Formats: sequence, structure tokens, C-alpha cells
Amino acid sequence: MVNFELQFINCTEFLHLVSIKTLGLDDIIQQAMSDSLEIPTSEAPSSPTLRSPNISQIHKRGRRRKVPWDAETPLVLKTPTKIKNKSSHEPERSTKTRKATHDQRQLLLTDNDIYLKIEETHVRCSSRTLARESPFFDYLLSCRDNRQPPESFPEFIGDFNTEDMVGYIVADRTKLDDLDVFSLSPLQGPSLDEFMALYEAFDRSIEYAMDLPKIEQIAQIYSAANFYGAERYEDFCIKAFRHKLYQDDLAKLSEKPLSFAPVGVRLGRLPKSCFLRRRAFYDLARYPGSDPIFQKRMHHELAALELLGLINLQKQLSKAWDQIPELLSYPDKEYSHCTDCHEPRHRGSYRLVQKIRAELPFDPLIGIRELRDYDWGAKGFCSAAALTLEGSLEERARSIWGNINIWIDVSLNADAGS
Repeated sequence: MVNFELQFINCTEFLHLVSIKTLGLDDIIQQAMSDSLEIPTSEAPSSPTLRSPNISQIHKRGRRRKVPWDAETPLVLKTPTKIKNKSSHEPERSTKTRKATHDQRQLLLTDNDIYLKIEETHVRCSSRTLARESPFFDYLLSCRDNRQPPESFPEFIGDFNTEDMVGYIVADRTKLDDLDVFSLSPLQGPSLDEFMALYEAFDRSIEYAMDLPKIEQIAQIYSAANFYGAERYEDFCIKAFRHKLYQDDLAKLSEKPLSFAPVGVRLGRLPKSCFLRRRAFYDLARYPGSDPIFQKRMHHELAALELLGLINLQKQLSKAWDQIPELLSYPDKEYSHCTDCHEPRHRGSYRLVQKIRAELPFDPLIGIRELRDYDWGAKGFCSAAALTLEGSLEERARSIWGNINIWIDVSLNADAGS
């Protein structure tokens, strides 16, 4: 059984990190230890300070409730809040219409003291959390504070030299609500959704270890973790892909292709996740061409050379069908009778192969699986002939699966050499 568990700091260290004094929790914790804590849920707080819910209640029952807040209280939504341009003529939304998000733990237990500007959206984050989980942000904040940078940090962030880019970002920072604003747009890195998926994982990773998110969310976390050097989360996603969500295993190949394939090809370019490449290309090759949304995503994610590789793969998979009918005869053509049951030579149904091929023109692997599970005894095959047929089909499937990477690279290399 694969262990998806991450290592975490202990409870005492965590309470020190979140600066509970600023939240007014000293008395709450002392009363909770004496089992005499009762916090009314209907009363509004008497001061602008955001009031904390009963933390023990949240952990026991997993309940998430809304907490009243004042307009002056610094509250950051987990879903990023867009800061409108001052030149906009749209009226500001009333503070009465704004609501706290459902996940109060992240809002209350995070010291959000900086802004990151991503895709024209200002996201308020905790500098401590970012520095703890990402060596890139640790280096960025060290430069801002004029302190000794970490011993190890990525030499390159994306296509840029980290030292030069960090110096530019720090020098170009602005202010919003008396907090530093760092614009990450020059990095041309992860999208807003990808960054928010990673930042949410910083808070909820222990839940993810017990209950994996969907494959699309894991892909977003992995993209951002790989870019910003959050190795723990990067390794967690790799294990999730390799052992559960998108296995590079012929026996685990699903009957239907997954729409994740275009993203799988993109992530397969990275060294740590190159194992995604084979299955992703195979899913692309067999995916129905009648889905315009999928076709648009595919052309957006794949480079020109990868599209050539896909065309060559489809060509080779179609040819693979031509070699399957000859496997359905036992024994070889030089024998007129079966050497085991002495009956006339067993011949498979050519019509059956053509029927399956018409349904799965670029999916010989699932087609071979259907032929292998077919009741050949009902077609007059003896047990020895049926067993030999099953072994021949399985061997051909493994051969096709092993050649997929070669078929992809053939067109890429040919194009590069032309």
C-alpha cells in the first residue's frame, strides 16, 4: 500500500507560527483545557477583531461555519479577491454583501501579511507559509528583508535566473493596505488557479493524504510545486499519479480514454513525471475526434512536434490491427490439424476482429483485451488452443505498449533531422 502521508510540524510549533496572540486566543485555549469553554454562535463580536470558532469542534466534527467580521478586519478569501482598478466606473460592492468563505481554519490560522499579484489578481498570503514550503519564496523574502538567503535555492525559476529575477521582483514591489505587493507576472509561471491549488494544499495537505483530490487538481498542484520548488508536494503528486491516478501500466489501462491526456503530455515533459507521457499519448490517439472542446485543449497544450508524434502514433496503432487476425489460428499454417485435440486447424472469426476494430480503430490494446476474454471454447477451440491464443494476444499487447514511446519519437527525430 502506497503511503501518501506528508511530514508536518507538531501542534506546539504550529500554534507559535500562527501568532495566536494576535487572534485573541489566549483565554480561549486556557478555558478549553478546563473543559469550560462555550462560545455562542449567534452573538456578533464586540470588537473589530475576528472571533475564532471553537477549534476543537471543527477538528472533531469537521464543521465549517461562517464567522461574522467587520469591514476593518483584514480577511482574505481562499478564492482570490480581485482588486478592481481605481479607474473602473463600477460602484464598489457593499461590505454587507461580502461573506467569509466556508474554510475558516485557513482564514483564522494564517498570518496573511503580503500580496502576490498573479494575472492581475491580488492574492493575500502568509509569508511564513510561503517561505517554509518554497525555497523560491524563502529566497525572495530574504532579499526583501536584507537577511542571509537560504543555503539552497533554485538557480533557475522557469527560464530565468533566480537571483536576477528575484532582484527585479523585490525592486518592483508596490504597496497595498500598507503591505508589500510582489508581481509574479514577469515569471510567466503557473496560472492563478494552479498557484491557488498549491497554496490550498499547504493548509489541507493532511486531508489530501487521506482522500486524494481529483486528478485535475493534483495536476494543478504539481505544476505550481514544480515551478516554485515545493518538493514535498511535488513528490506527493508524483506518487499519486504513479500509483493511483494515472498509472503507466498496461494492466491498469482504462477502457475509456481520460480527458486529462493533454495535460498529461505537458506534465510528461518534466523529468520527474516523464512516465505520464506514454499513457497520455495513447489516450490522445484513441480519444473520439468528435469532441470539439477536447480537440481545442489538445491543440492548446501540445507543441507542433508533439502533434506530429501523435499522428505517427495513430498510424502505427492502425497498422497493429492488421497483425491481429493471424494470431487467431492454431496451430501454425504448416499443420492442418490441431496437435493437441487432432481436430482440424482452429480458426478465429475474422468478422469478430473487424467488428471490434470498427469500434476501436486506434485502440488495439483494449481490442486485444476483448479478444482475450472471448469464449473461444464456444467457437470449437480446445483448451490448449485457447490458452495458446490468450498468450499470443497478451504478448502482442505488451509489444504494442512497449513501442508507443518509439513511435512517438520516430516522427520527432525525423522532423528534427529534416
